Parts: sequence; structure tokens; C-alpha cells
Amino acid sequence: MTAIVDLDAGTAAALYAATPEGDPKRFLDYLIDHPGVQLWSEAMQEELGFAEHKQIALAAWTIGQEATRLGIARPWNEAQRGYSMSESAAALLAAARS
Repeated sequence: MTAIVDLDAGTAAALYAATPEGDPKRFLDYLIDHPGVQLWSEAMQEELGFAEHKQIALAAWTIGQEATRLGIARPWNEAQRGYSMSESAAALLAAARS
């Protein structure tokens, strides 16, 4: 098993590149664009135009699988009803997106 490492510029770039287009990429971009904010999953579903709530969960799961493959934790905090990404993680991923 690969040890979990902190997110850095290299792992952020690898995770962003590995995130599939479509719902997962839109989910990740939304988190990147709202650093430090607690985002309720119902509001995210509406903002992203997802027809079903399960699209949020599947997008998070897909990115989580890629993060695990890269040996990093998911770059967001997950609560019972939503998600938040730290400003530092968002900055690293925003740089990777550029």
C-alpha cells in the first residue's frame, strides 16, 4: 500500500490531469473556485446542473479513486452534507488547471 502524502504542486498536477472530464472535472473545478467555503451538496447539485444527487457522490468517488492511486488524500474535507477545500489545496489545483 502506498503511503498517503501531502498535496504538493506535482501531486496536484497529477490529480488534476487524472480527473476525468465531465462531472468529476466540473465537481473539482467548483471546489477549486470556492476555497474555504462549506459547500452543501444540494446547492452544488443545483449550481452544477446535475440532475441527480448521486452525480455529486460519484464525482467525489471518482476523484477519490484517482487520489488513492496517486497516494494522496482527497484534497477536500467531507462533512455529512457537503464539502470544503482549503485555500492552499485550491491554489495548488488552480495552478495545475492553468
